[in-house]
Amino acid sequence: PSSEFKSDYKELMKKHNVEIKIGTSHRSQAIVKRFNRTLAEKLFRLQNASDLLLPISKRSRAWVKNLPIIVNDLNNSVTRLIGMTPAKAIKMKQVIAISSKLRNGPIGFNESKLLYNTSVRYLLEPGELEGGYMQATDMNWSPQVYYIHKALVQKNQPILYWLEDKEGNRPKQSFVRKELQIIHSNTKLPPQWVLTICGRTCMCPEGFSYHWKAKRVPCTDCRKPTGSTSERTYNEIFDILRLNVQEKTYEEIMNTHKNRLAKLNINLCRRCLYPIKVENREYCDNCQL
Repeated sequence: PSSEFKSDYKELMKKHNVEIKIGTSHRSQAIVKRFNRTLAEKLFRLQNASDLLLPISKRSRAWVKNLPIIVNDLNNSVTRLIGMTPAKAIKMKQVIAISSKLRNGPIGFNESKLLYNTSVRYLLEPGELEGGYMQATDMNWSPQVYYIHKALVQKNQPILYWLEDKEGNRPKQSFVRKELQIIHSNTKLPPQWVLTICGRTCMCPEGFSYHWKAKRVPCTDCRKPTGSTSERTYNEIFDILRLNVQEKTYEEIMNTHKNRLAKLNINLCRRCLYPIKVENREYCDNCQL
């Protein structure tokens, strides 16, 4: 529902003891999206026909009258996956649905189940780790290693797994077997600080052509990476920043980027224009010597 009806909707669901689940990805909302698509196909077909009979400047409101009729028709139409109408299925305590897509291999109780002590990494959604659209430098699998915390086996359905790491952190969604990568006991992984994203705001004053968050640069506090993968080191990024501003004086740069630098809590060395943390310092460690 829209935000203006959200509180009333929650009270109504709570009154009828209905649990509200929030989808973490588009795939987890596939059933709702498919119903909305079917509803739109039937509803807008009639709506477009009504609009064509009117002048261009006017719009028909026929959909208001047609909406409950179409919803009632969908609720009383036999659904292929459950072999009955949704109106009948709602009254039943349990409904067995066949798979919408044939699977090559065993499924349900015949599928081999992963052990609870199995180390795995899960397949990341596009942009899940670093936001935005998926890029070629983004990771495919989660940087954190997890263990099987819980598994759910159902008839004619793939086994669902819930994960947990050593610190008790758990991803919100469940996973099927093909979304998990098994980490064998003899596998040597990089140090955790290399894999873990820091999450700090990127230190990129306006005018600098290098965006730190796009290059996995260690955080100045915790030394964790702050962005996607890159072979450039921490000092190389600083060298590029110095080359970009070396033709300007300290006063010119500070006048141009004063507010931005203050917001990011960083300063520039007066002598070499090296970015430093704001700690009542005017020079970097090298220039102070």
